[in-house]
Amino acid sequence: MKYFVTIGDKEYEFELNGENDRPIVILENRPIPVDFKRIGHSSVYSLLLDGKSYDVWASLQNGALQIGIEGKSYLAKVEDERKRLLKQLTHSDVKAEGIVRIKAPMPGLVVRISVEKGISVEKGQGIMVIEAMKMENEIKAPIAGVIQSIGVKQGEAIDKNTLLLEIRAN
Repeated sequence: MKYFVTIGDKEYEFELNGENDRPIVILENRPIPVDFKRIGHSSVYSLLLDGKSYDVWASLQNGALQIGIEGKSYLAKVEDERKRLLKQLTHSDVKAEGIVRIKAPMPGLVVRISVEKGISVEKGQGIMVIEAMKMENEIKAPIAGVIQSIGVKQGEAIDKNTLLLEIRAN
C-alpha cells in the first residue's frame, strides 16, 4: 500500500512491501530494507534503515505524528492511498450547481446508507458507509443539496466508480 507523508511543505510518497519480518520501503523508486521495532512499552523505537541505525520517538498529536530523530523534531501528517482517495472525493472543490454524481472511490460493500431520496443534506454530512479492505469508510456529501437518486442498496457489493448517488445542489 502507498503512503503519503507530509513534513513541513514537502511530501514524501512511499510504499511498504515485503513480509512482516522483512519489510521493504520503496522511496523514490528505490527499495530500502527497514527494521522498525518498539522498545518496550515506551514511545521510543529502534529504526534500522538502509543499514543505518536510529533511535526514534513518536507520539500522536492532533491527528499528526510528532517524531524525534537525531535530536530534531518533526511534525508528520500521514495518510494511506485509501484515505487520500476518500479525502479527494469528499473534500474536492465541487461546483455547487446542477446535479453532482458521487461514485465509489474503491470497490467494497455498502454497509449503511444514511439518506433517502428527496431529503436535504449539508456539505460534509455523512451519507453512506462503504467497507473496503476490512475498514469502514464514510462517504460525505461534497455539497449542500437534495438527494435525487440512490444507485446502490445496503449490503450490495460494488466496484470502483459505481454510481452511489446524485445530489442536486441548493
